[in-house]
Amino acid sequence: MAVIDICGYCGVWPYWPLRAKTPTDLLNLMDRWKIDRIALTSLKAIFAGCRDGNDETRRVIKEEPSRMIAFAAASPDLGTRACEYIEECQHMGMRGLRLFPQHHRFRLDESPWLASILKMASKLAWPVLIPIRLMMNWGLPTLDVRTIGGIAAAYSHVQFIIGGVNYGELADALAVMNRYNNVAIETSCLQSLGGVKLLADEVGPERVLLGTGLPLQYPSAGLAKIEHAEISDRAKELILGLNAERLLGL
Repeated sequence: MAVIDICGYCGVWPYWPLRAKTPTDLLNLMDRWKIDRIALTSLKAIFAGCRDGNDETRRVIKEEPSRMIAFAAASPDLGTRACEYIEECQHMGMRGLRLFPQHHRFRLDESPWLASILKMASKLAWPVLIPIRLMMNWGLPTLDVRTIGGIAAAYSHVQFIIGGVNYGELADALAVMNRYNNVAIETSCLQSLGGVKLLADEVGPERVLLGTGLPLQYPSAGLAKIEHAEISDRAKELILGLNAERLLGL
């Protein structure tokens, strides 16, 4: 079974220096902690612009395409050709979409632009990851996890993944997931004692995915919370990689 990290980033972090700055640094950390593959989005796509950021993601993936998986970022700055652009990203090898409303200044519940993007994600069978925070730092912008429920209801054929949830948002995330079967969750920011077991018990391990937040967060903690959870070996295999394989068609 391959260990697949669904929540990774690449590029320059604007707030403080990172230990892993290059694709080689990322791969070295993956090797050290036995992560076989990682889904990446460029930080430039969040802080500078989606087109330039997605171009950077593609360049990074070329360093080791067998181990790095490109996720495109989308925002209103893509303009009227957003759908055509996303389809081009798919032809270039990208396998999923990430949305950052709190950084790109749009609302999930009031955005005509978003409707066309999500229809395209449905057409491409892309999972859509929405991190409510980029990493576990209280000073960074957050998104109300409950707003994901509205688009999950409207786009039932899209597989959404809630990212960046910690103990403060866990109850709301579970409420959304219990209501909508097309919503999964990744574990990068989860710091709740027994949180992985709670997720597996409440919604099933089939809807939980490993996320580390690498390189914004050190990957060992992300792996340990799965490996030491009081869940079955089969549940661990699903969370550590099998679920991601299924969602990404690997």
